[in-house]
Amino acid sequence: MIIMKLIVVLAALVSTAVLGEENWPHWRGPRDEGSIEGGSYPVKWDADKVLWKAPLPGKGCSTPIVWKHQIYLTAPVEGVDGVLAFDWAGKEVWRKTFGKENSGKHRNGSGSNA
Repeated sequence: MIIMKLIVVLAALVSTAVLGEENWPHWRGPRDEGSIEGGSYPVKWDADKVLWKAPLPGKGCSTPIVWKHQIYLTAPVEGVDGVLAFDWAGKEVWRKTFGKENSGKHRNGSGSNA
Protein backbone atom coordinates (compact mmCIF):
# COMPACT_ATOMS: atom_id res chain seq x y z
CA MET A 1 0.00 0.00 0.00
CA ILE A 2 1.30 3.42 -0.87
CA ILE A 3 1.44 5.64 2.19
CA MET A 4 0.44 9.19 1.30
CA LYS A 5 1.39 12.14 3.43
CA LEU A 6 -1.65 14.27 3.99
CA ILE A 7 -1.66 17.42 6.04
CA VAL A 8 -4.17 17.94 8.79
CA VAL A 9 -5.00 21.60 8.88
CA LEU A 10 -6.92 22.30 12.03
CA ALA A 11 -5.97 25.88 12.86
CA ALA A 12 -9.49 27.27 12.48
CA LEU A 13 -11.18 24.37 14.23
CA VAL A 14 -8.69 24.24 17.08
CA SER A 15 -8.71 27.99 17.67
CA THR A 16 -12.51 27.98 17.57
CA ALA A 17 -12.70 25.18 20.12
CA VAL A 18 -10.11 26.84 22.38
CA LEU A 19 -11.82 30.22 22.33
CA GLY A 20 -15.28 28.80 22.81
CA GLU A 21 -14.16 26.07 25.22
CA GLU A 22 -16.70 23.80 23.56
CA ASN A 23 -16.33 20.29 22.27
CA TRP A 24 -16.85 19.84 18.53
CA PRO A 25 -18.50 16.40 18.49
CA HIS A 26 -19.36 16.09 14.79
CA TRP A 27 -19.10 17.73 11.40
CA ARG A 28 -21.51 20.60 12.02
CA GLY A 29 -20.33 21.41 15.54
CA PRO A 30 -21.85 21.42 18.99
CA ARG A 31 -25.29 22.72 17.94
CA ASP A 32 -25.26 21.21 14.45
CA GLU A 33 -24.99 24.67 12.85
CA GLY A 34 -21.31 24.81 11.86
CA SER A 35 -20.30 27.62 14.22
CA ILE A 36 -19.98 28.75 17.81
CA GLU A 37 -20.74 32.11 19.40
CA GLY A 38 -17.94 34.55 20.18
CA GLY A 39 -14.27 34.34 19.40
CA SER A 40 -12.25 35.47 16.43
CA TYR A 41 -12.09 33.46 13.24
CA PRO A 42 -9.68 33.33 10.32
CA VAL A 43 -11.21 34.80 7.18
CA LYS A 44 -8.46 33.65 4.80
CA TRP A 45 -5.80 30.95 4.70
CA ASP A 46 -2.46 31.99 6.19
CA ALA A 47 0.16 29.21 6.18
CA ASP A 48 2.28 31.13 8.69
CA LYS A 49 -0.46 30.84 11.31
CA VAL A 50 -0.98 27.07 11.16
CA LEU A 51 -0.66 25.77 14.71
CA TRP A 52 0.59 22.33 13.65
CA LYS A 53 0.44 19.74 10.93
CA ALA A 54 0.86 15.98 10.92
CA PRO A 55 1.20 13.30 8.25
CA LEU A 56 -1.65 10.82 8.00
CA PRO A 57 -1.08 7.15 7.21
CA GLY A 58 -3.44 6.97 4.22
CA LYS A 59 -5.69 8.62 1.69
CA GLY A 60 -8.46 10.88 2.90
CA CYS A 61 -9.67 11.59 6.38
CA SER A 62 -12.84 12.48 8.18
CA THR A 63 -13.89 15.83 9.49
CA PRO A 64 -12.10 16.18 12.84
CA ILE A 65 -13.84 15.76 16.18
CA VAL A 66 -12.57 17.84 19.11
CA TRP A 67 -13.35 16.50 22.57
CA LYS A 68 -11.69 17.63 25.80
CA HIS A 69 -8.59 18.96 24.00
CA GLN A 70 -8.06 15.86 21.87
CA ILE A 71 -8.59 15.69 18.11
CA TYR A 72 -9.92 12.53 16.45
CA LEU A 73 -9.77 11.61 12.74
CA THR A 74 -10.41 8.55 10.65
CA ALA A 75 -8.02 7.39 7.91
CA PRO A 76 -6.93 4.11 6.36
CA VAL A 77 -3.91 2.51 8.04
CA GLU A 78 -2.05 -0.13 5.98
CA GLY A 79 -5.16 -1.52 4.32
CA VAL A 80 -7.58 -1.25 7.21
CA ASP A 81 -9.85 1.55 8.36
CA GLY A 82 -8.65 3.33 11.46
CA VAL A 83 -9.18 6.16 13.92
CA LEU A 84 -6.34 8.37 15.16
CA ALA A 85 -6.16 10.67 18.17
CA PHE A 86 -3.93 13.75 18.39
CA ASP A 87 -3.17 15.91 21.40
CA TRP A 88 -3.59 19.69 21.35
CA ALA A 89 0.01 20.15 20.14
CA GLY A 90 -0.46 17.84 17.13
CA LYS A 91 1.28 14.76 18.48
CA GLU A 92 -0.39 11.45 17.65
CA VAL A 93 -1.49 9.90 20.95
CA TRP A 94 -2.95 6.63 19.68
CA ARG A 95 -4.48 4.86 16.70
CA LYS A 96 -6.90 1.96 16.46
CA THR A 97 -7.78 -0.11 13.39
CA PHE A 98 -11.15 -1.74 12.96
CA GLY A 99 -11.57 -3.71 9.76
CA LYS A 100 -10.73 -4.01 6.09
CA GLU A 101 -10.36 -0.68 4.30
CA ASN A 102 -13.43 0.27 2.29
CA SER A 103 -12.95 2.18 -0.94
CA GLY A 104 -14.17 5.75 -1.02
CA LYS A 105 -16.82 7.22 -3.27
CA HIS A 106 -14.47 10.07 -4.27
CA ARG A 107 -11.00 9.64 -5.78
CA ASN A 108 -9.40 11.76 -3.01
CA GLY A 109 -11.20 10.04 -0.18
CA SER A 110 -11.45 6.64 1.39
CA GLY A 111 -14.08 4.57 3.15
CA SER A 112 -12.67 6.04 6.36
CA ASN A 113 -14.08 9.48 5.49
CA ALA A 114 -17.46 8.64 6.93
